[in-house]
Amino acid sequence: MRYGRLLFTLAVIAMAGSTLICARCGDDADDDDDDDTDTGSDTGAPCDELVFEGDVTISEPADLDALAGVTRLTGDLRVNCPDCGSLAALECLEEVQGDFLLGCGPDPANDSLASLEGLERLAVVAGSFYIENNDAIEDLAGLENLEQAGVLYILYNDSLTSLAGLSGLVDASALIVQTNQALAGLSGLANLRTATWLGIWDNSALVDLSGLAALEQVNGEFSVSGNAGLTGLDGLDALDTVAEALLVQENTLLPTCAAVDLADHLAGSGTLGGRCIRENLADECPDDESGC
Repeated sequence: MRYGRLLFTLAVIAMAGSTLICARCGDDADDDDDDDTDTGSDTGAPCDELVFEGDVTISEPADLDALAGVTRLTGDLRVNCPDCGSLAALECLEEVQGDFLLGCGPDPANDSLASLEGLERLAVVAGSFYIENNDAIEDLAGLENLEQAGVLYILYNDSLTSLAGLSGLVDASALIVQTNQALAGLSGLANLRTATWLGIWDNSALVDLSGLAALEQVNGEFSVSGNAGLTGLDGLDALDTVAEALLVQENTLLPTCAAVDLADHLAGSGTLGGRCIRENLADECPDDESGC
């Protein structure tokens, strides 16, 4: 991992303000006051408010069934369940006040899970939300109501071809999309307008950033690194602010001039805190490591 990317990661962790328990990312280790009953008009049968206090680890289907009807969980929710083929038991879940770890660790954790259907009511993950090592998932359908996550990590999902399902995400505290080798586009982020931190790393099938057409502001760092198939930065026409550094590095098919042009545009007609452009496809534009 390059030094610049490490600093980016440490900054995201500090911003999240929580102890990471994902094996890849760290050690392995606001209440809803609305008393109205959910009508369920868009997401199925009505759910009465039911709160589960504390942390939960799901390792077998019976554990998942024990959460049926729960609307709010006050602690962390970890799902590492090779035999869980569905998340339907979580159909009432609206809020996780801690971290939500949907597969998190060095090995595929939810081998049988083919979709995120069952999470249609989930709107808030106050801590970090990891979607990691779910090798059968092809998209994120089921998360359409997700509006808030402290840090959203989408990592190492080998069959993920699309981020479809994130249409409710307009303002992200931090979003990391990393090493999803079949991911061909970011169209599921079509409504994302602002982010505090944004990292697009090591997604070898990704060819452009056209799914970020609505993105206007990144109030921290914006890092695009190690995407072996990336040939252009098309899709960032609305972007006018990167308050800290723009890091574009190690994208071997991306012309250096494409990154320089984006940085020059931001510096000239918007806001750019710094730039780190290096080790992309060599052309007439030199690297610019002034912000590395």
